[in-house]
Amino acid sequence: MNGDLRDTLKGILHVGMGNVLKVLSGVLVGFALPALLSVNEYGFVRTCTLYATYVGLFSTGLIDGLALRFGGTELAALERAPFRRYSRCFLLLEGLFALGLCLAGLLCGGGDAGFALVWLAVFLLTNNITSFCQTLSQITGRFRELSRFTQLQSLLSAATVGLLWLGSGAGLWRMDARAYLLLYTLGNLTVMLLYLFRWRELVLGEAASLRQEGSALRRLIRTGVPLMLANLCTLLILSADRQCVNVLCDTATYAVYAFAYNIVTMITMVIAAVSTVLFPTMKRMDRERLLAAWPGLITGIPLLVFLCLAVYFPLVPFIGRFLPAYTGALSTLRIVFPGLAASSAVTIVVHNYDKTLGLSDRFCLQSMAVLALSVLADLAVWAAFRTTAAISVASVAVLLLWYLITAGTLRRRFGLTVLPGLAALLCGTGLFYLCTMPGVPLWLGFLLQLGLPAAALLRLRGRLR
Repeated sequence: MNGDLRDTLKGILHVGMGNVLKVLSGVLVGFALPALLSVNEYGFVRTCTLYATYVGLFSTGLIDGLALRFGGTELAALERAPFRRYSRCFLLLEGLFALGLCLAGLLCGGGDAGFALVWLAVFLLTNNITSFCQTLSQITGRFRELSRFTQLQSLLSAATVGLLWLGSGAGLWRMDARAYLLLYTLGNLTVMLLYLFRWRELVLGEAASLRQEGSALRRLIRTGVPLMLANLCTLLILSADRQCVNVLCDTATYAVYAFAYNIVTMITMVIAAVSTVLFPTMKRMDRERLLAAWPGLITGIPLLVFLCLAVYFPLVPFIGRFLPAYTGALSTLRIVFPGLAASSAVTIVVHNYDKTLGLSDRFCLQSMAVLALSVLADLAVWAAFRTTAAISVASVAVLLLWYLITAGTLRRRFGLTVLPGLAALLCGTGLFYLCTMPGVPLWLGFLLQLGLPAAALLRLRGRLR
């Protein structure tokens, strides 16, 4: 286990270093963009990025099939000719999907809907191809390379905001949503081309014929579709409340609500390194060691998230002073922040266990059921209360239920207990709500939110030694 742990920590360190810059870039974009744009323009940007969540559906499952089939494989062990055929088929399919979406946008004309569809077409192409290349880096354990490209993407994302401000000041373009989205797409396109060039050995050159690899390609897609749907359901569960607010409320209301979730995304970036590295490492473990790691992971990940939630307290005066138009987001943030711990327990721990143990199909079905429940719950509380706060409360409750349902399968199949994770989630959620109650000084809430999860993590570390 020591060697596995050492490799895992080394991979987390490499990816985490890339994520540090990603977090800094996210902070810059997350706070500078709403300051530069009007509330309605910012709302349009967040509407486009909300619907960009769905582009993963067009990956056809091939990315996920490759991750399941070749996860943990050394680059030298990959057969070049078959892989080139897989790569070319994927690129062709993504190009056709993007072309169809672009034509639909052109048919809609030059309004917001037409622009959004054309932008989504380009985003689909750049995002899915970049994800394909990231998967190649991940399954071959090339985490240093993955970190470098993450850093590049973060730098270009930050530069986009700077270019938006400089260009509008020089009169080159207007300070609006369309200018930002175009500049953002240019950065994504640059990363995609550079990443493709890096993996040209698995794209260019002599490839196996489609006749030879057709059956293998179909198997990869069949294997990957459940995981793709599970990943998509995961994203939709996490964005279901935003989707409802986007449909049911005006653009300004959605902009404030989306701003709160943009801060949640920044916290997600901090812990994303764990998820990226965890699956390839778990694939190399035998079942006994894998099951033995469960108590530490299912308790430690939520505790790490609750530790990160201490950022809420300095955000309160910061947003009140520099972004007064978005102070309403603080009430949303206070409600939804603890839900991040539950979603992380599912997406980082439970989902990776399901993938490793061959339960992706079941996880997919369970997540589809939870997604339907989430939408119904959001619509029901909106009909009853007509407030976005009610939708936020419903989303947190559904995330806790999601953990119980998905972790319950591992309990029944392998005897893994759900209680340590549930205790961490309930205690951490109660702590955060108590620390953020009206009347509690911000400094005291900050110290408690930072100190108690940290002490629990240190105690957990001592128990696992």
